[in-house]
Amino acid sequence: MPLAIEQVFLTGRFHATRWNQSPFEDLHGEWPPSPWRLLRTLAARWFEYARETGDLETAVRDRLLRALARELPTFHLPTNATHSSAWASRGLKQYQPTELTKSDKKKGEPWVKRPQTTLAVDSFACVPHSAPVIWLWPTLDLGRDKAAIELLDHLLRRVTYFGRAESLSFLRRLPDDAALPAPNCTLLSAPGAGSPVLAPTPGQSLDINVLLAHSDDQLVRFRRIPPGTTWRFAPLPVPAVVKVEQPKPQRSPVSLMQFALGSRVFPPMASWIRLTERFRGAALDALARQLAAKPKTRFRDLSPSQRAGFALMTGKGADEKPLTGHRHTWFLLLPDAGGRPTRLVCYRHEPFTAQEQDALLAASEMPLSWDYGSNDWRFRAVPLPAETPLPKDIFGPALEWESSTPYIPSRHVFARNGKPKPGLGVAQQVVADLANAGLPTAQVFLADEELERRGIWVKIHRPRRVRDGATNDLRRGYRVRILFSAPVDGPIALGHSTHFGLGLFVPVGEEKQ
Repeated sequence: MPLAIEQVFLTGRFHATRWNQSPFEDLHGEWPPSPWRLLRTLAARWFEYARETGDLETAVRDRLLRALARELPTFHLPTNATHSSAWASRGLKQYQPTELTKSDKKKGEPWVKRPQTTLAVDSFACVPHSAPVIWLWPTLDLGRDKAAIELLDHLLRRVTYFGRAESLSFLRRLPDDAALPAPNCTLLSAPGAGSPVLAPTPGQSLDINVLLAHSDDQLVRFRRIPPGTTWRFAPLPVPAVVKVEQPKPQRSPVSLMQFALGSRVFPPMASWIRLTERFRGAALDALARQLAAKPKTRFRDLSPSQRAGFALMTGKGADEKPLTGHRHTWFLLLPDAGGRPTRLVCYRHEPFTAQEQDALLAASEMPLSWDYGSNDWRFRAVPLPAETPLPKDIFGPALEWESSTPYIPSRHVFARNGKPKPGLGVAQQVVADLANAGLPTAQVFLADEELERRGIWVKIHRPRRVRDGATNDLRRGYRVRILFSAPVDGPIALGHSTHFGLGLFVPVGEEKQ
């Protein structure tokens, strides 16, 4: 019956340096494990066995080792193990002691002897613990030598590591009736045929004294390899490409997604809209990459029919005309107590699909710049759990609402001569916007009539189709308060660029801690 030994590397790594090589010379390490190393390991375990049992008879030991050396084994190697061409990139560096020197070399100072250290390269092969190495001797039959079989089992059980001490290893002889895999690695004599390993010379009687000799023994000292050994070359099996499919999270439809905004330098209020514009653009490009499966695809590169499928994200239909009824996504900014835009709220009446949620989360993974000229002018959006409360309740209901971000009238309040246009005052336009949104009429107040009469200059959103060098994207914004006769539900966003965070109203006195 053939002999088969199963070897498992418990930590998933095999650390070993080839014979007579330093870690700096042998950057790739040994793979597969060499037959000479196995023989020396079993011989070393015999001394432990003899000490524990008191059985000092060497005849069975020598007979077993010579039988294993008579025939070169073949291997069944795990095909998902990392082979030698990748070992150099996976090496570790560990401090190893060198010579003993004085701890303090100044004359007259007390000292002790301490070892110096050097960084030694520790290369290893990645061998999954779930994929054992199988040693196979196809024609070696130890069945008649019961004593040798019993001793082999004792020695294999005592092996705790193989190679370097961190290569924790478990070996066992497979039963005679075990289903053995076909070998996929055979040791060849032709140089360059594969990875070199040290093996006993086939056809020669093993010299036990050479096998037991330490590296400074006269039998092996100053020799390239020990007497009675030879280099054999192992063609390695082609590693199997293992594609691990990550389970895609099942996302439930949601109408609200929140992100915490962080930046070294926040934009002034006049440029807040750039935060929402850049985030929305990143989300649309993420959708395009999902559809095209190409890393550099932009949303504008998609066909009109593909873009039309995300009209509720873009606000434009298949004909590139704006949607009506404010059905598409709102990208809203909520300032903190210090007036900084630290919360981004993505809201839509119709829930976001799983693909749209993935795109919004992908947009949050990249730093976005709200202006040019400095890396400090970048912001990051951090997704918040669905149960995170809003800093300000934008859903109401409430009687009195005030603008959290500047209200931008849809039409100019002042004529070119600087005088107010009849019928287009701020309060009148707010009332008209309320009617267009299907909300009841309310009383409208400017926050400070004298200070707010001229408003503050704020950037607005300009669609690409109307954007050109001559177009001015600055408009006057106002702080407005509205009072209803009965409680009204939100969210309420009025005026120009409402879907990009401008003109957002929050209930008065409803700020959360």
